[in-house]
Amino acid sequence: MKSRYSVMAIGLHWLMAVLLVFMIWLGWNMGDLPRGETLSLFGAEMAAPALYNLHKSLGISILLLALLRLVLRVMDPPPALPAGMKPWEENLAKATHYGFYVLMIGIPVLGWALVSTSKFNGVPTLLFDAVPWPHIPGLVALTGTAKSVVHGVAEFLHSKLVWVLIVLIVLHIAAALKHQFLDRDNLMARMLPFLRR
Repeated sequence: MKSRYSVMAIGLHWLMAVLLVFMIWLGWNMGDLPRGETLSLFGAEMAAPALYNLHKSLGISILLLALLRLVLRVMDPPPALPAGMKPWEENLAKATHYGFYVLMIGIPVLGWALVSTSKFNGVPTLLFDAVPWPHIPGLVALTGTAKSVVHGVAEFLHSKLVWVLIVLIVLHIAAALKHQFLDRDNLMARMLPFLRR
């Protein structure tokens, strides 16, 4: 039985970890940016429209990468958990991983719904200023109260579920450190490229 994730799974895990942390930071900074101000990012001053476009581009990227991760997980199941784990730890680990998938797919879909029901939905979405991305067809056709309600619900859930994601990230990191340094079961070797059992 294998003791490590595949190279592809490890690469996707760390790429998405970086993207998720960056997106949380970007979302906060975009929301707090005073009107007409810019944000210094990667050595360039970016105004709100460019920041929102980057946020949308990375959000759709996270959605596609999460779907790819899900397919890979089904095709190549993860290595078994350490034999000494207590049942509640196993259940919590599984629930956390399922929660990550729900959030990594759900939050971007809610963002997509948010953009599709925005009063500015006539503005096209260009991923990384190059690839056209459509609005959700059924939502973009909504009008009046229905559009306003869907937009409000999507906006509320999109922002609030980020807090659930933050809790899961902290829980995930804490569990990994506990297993590595308190239980000493070398669990992190399954996912860290430079660690071996």
